[in-house]
Amino acid sequence: METTGSYGTDFKPNHSKRNIRIIYFVCGSFMLIGLLMSGGEFLSKGMLFAGFSFALLLIGHFFTSNRNVSYTIGKNGVTLQAGKKTLEISFGEIQSVVELKESLAEEFMLKLKQKKEAEEYSVVFGEKGAQLNPLEKIKEAIKIQTKDFAPYKFLSVPIMYESSGRRGHVKGVKLPCDTVFVFLKSGEGYLISPLDTEGFVREANKFTGTARTTSQ
Repeated sequence: METTGSYGTDFKPNHSKRNIRIIYFVCGSFMLIGLLMSGGEFLSKGMLFAGFSFALLLIGHFFTSNRNVSYTIGKNGVTLQAGKKTLEISFGEIQSVVELKESLAEEFMLKLKQKKEAEEYSVVFGEKGAQLNPLEKIKEAIKIQTKDFAPYKFLSVPIMYESSGRRGHVKGVKLPCDTVFVFLKSGEGYLISPLDTEGFVREANKFTGTARTTSQ
């Protein structure tokens, strides 16, 4: 789960997709139904239905495929990488490193998401956007959405949101694993998903003395 090299200790990311298996199951079922309906005819409605389901499956797989994510704890700090994005955090910047069990992480993310939704709604339809033109409202809403994603940009697992109502308000968040929250003295924080969460917290504690485990 972890390897020690000249640059520090590398922690393998978790790549579980347990929370989105239903998507694969539904698309696979639709493909099978379409193939049975086609009766072997290439241009039949059933075959088109199967092809459409397969396309949805490919799109879903593309957006949830394993990203190039890595987590490293070195002598000087923590390095988080996801694709081309790399963030180096010195130990002096870290307030705490906390393990969040799956249910607590979901609750934490839900509260943040609902807070950002309320802020976005106020900009687009409420008081905060009263003096803005439509284009300015869109720009402000995009800023809020970008800021909303920032704490999760180094996660290696997919996030599944459950929505309800006409406005599609988020009522639940589903993660497939436990996580670690790296909280900075600046007030920023990052949720990450190393395979060995306890090991990551323990290693960070050697340098920061502030790490702890939170369970439910």
